Amino acid sequence: MLELIHSYVKPGGSFVFSWEHPVYSNLQYGTEEIALKSSYHEETPITFETFKGENVQATLYKRKTSTYINELNSVGFTIERIEEPEPSISFDEELAEPSTKYYSLYKARMVPTTFIIKVRK
Repeated sequence: MLELIHSYVKPGGSFVFSWEHPVYSNLQYGTEEIALKSSYHEETPITFETFKGENVQATLYKRKTSTYINELNSVGFTIERIEEPEPSISFDEELAEPSTKYYSLYKARMVPTTFIIKVRK
């Protein structure tokens, strides 16, 4: 897929994308401590039976950060910037309490939920 994206970007043009941070899906959540529940090194599919309370199955593929970077480079992109944003401090502190929700402010304050990569052709 990255080859196709590369073919659409004009020479000197940029491509920016964001995805779930590779560490995030490996975390055990819902406790007062954050722990790894699976190996970061395993690049395997993860299937979710529900999404935002809906019975919608979704499959995402776990990739390491190095896989994203190396694949982008292999198709001819140059990495310009990588961001791992922290949540805003303006969120209500009650939201930062331990939660069983997959995306929670509690987890996001410890580990980035997403990463953003900007590349140039």
